[in-house]
Amino acid sequence: MKLTHLGKWMVLGCLVSVSLCAAAADTLFVQSAKATIFAAPKFGQAEVAQLMKGTELTALEKNGTWYKVQYQEKVGWISALVIGNHPPMDKVTVLTGDEQNIKTVARRRSSGATTAGATRGLAADDRSRENDLAGNFRALRKLEGMTAVESTELEAFIAAGYDKPKLQ
Repeated sequence: MKLTHLGKWMVLGCLVSVSLCAAAADTLFVQSAKATIFAAPKFGQAEVAQLMKGTELTALEKNGTWYKVQYQEKVGWISALVIGNHPPMDKVTVLTGDEQNIKTVARRRSSGATTAGATRGLAADDRSRENDLAGNFRALRKLEGMTAVESTELEAFIAAGYDKPKLQ
């Protein structure tokens, strides 16, 4: 089969785009506030390095939901749950502009309390008995009322060690 001049360019273009995609897939970024590289592809293994949000990694291999990565001179395994192919966004929130305007034009959705109640199989009448389920609904309302945390606040929280559970 003989390729035309246009066909040759199309084949060349496809090869170039495939090679560019493959090269881009080798770079991963930490998406969570903090992530750990482990010595083996399993939580609880020896820690190789602690990384902060936005750290760039080189992917070497994939094993299920784990990636073998290189960070500086260190090599280890990181969960796919805390990494992504693109650098993370600067803020933890999706609200970036005038929140009052967003509240008036945004699509309305059910509250967390309504969604949680529906998930538990409660009808609207059942949810009105809030006193019986007060802890759950009060906690959900409290969460709904929280505002976004700036990256600097989150980093200070982690640096102070508040993110680690206290052993009894």
